[in-house]
Amino acid sequence: MASNQRTIRNYARSIFLAAGKTDDIRNIHKRMIIIDQLHKSIPELRLLLHSRRIDTPTKMTIISKVLKNIATPFEMEFFHVLIENKEIRHFSQIIAQFSALVEKESDSVKVTVSTADKISEQSLSEIMAEVEKSVGKQVEYHTNIDPGLIGGMTLRIGNTIVDGSVSKRLEKLKMSLLRA
Repeated sequence: MASNQRTIRNYARSIFLAAGKTDDIRNIHKRMIIIDQLHKSIPELRLLLHSRRIDTPTKMTIISKVLKNIATPFEMEFFHVLIENKEIRHFSQIIAQFSALVEKESDSVKVTVSTADKISEQSLSEIMAEVEKSVGKQVEYHTNIDPGLIGGMTLRIGNTIVDGSVSKRLEKLKMSLLRA
């Protein structure tokens, strides 16, 4: 298991370093995310990639046709290396690790704001200004409306969740009453 994690980290780091040399890391990252979404959502694509009965040149021919409007030679070469080295089973994990590296080195952070009701633009701007100040990076955000929160909000900043919702407070109150 530790060997698999090391393999995943090494591939992710290699992509990150190679993409960094192209000065196109953001676009490479976007394309890799799209390809990973396709990989996860299309069972036939996964079967093709993971099949031991289909040789590498045949797989690459099919993959290049399927991804012709998405993948560049950079991504195709990455696929080739993973298929050739029989490491394609780690593709999604490698992309997740690569995404973490891109986000860590980025000068911005992604934030998801979830509220029970629509939040005013002024309130949202003030909250994002505070987030920017606390993380020291520019903020790219989008909002969700989740009536299950009852009130308040949750913020997902990168991989960190800050839960200030009424539903969470009620849950904590319930737990403390049950312990008493």
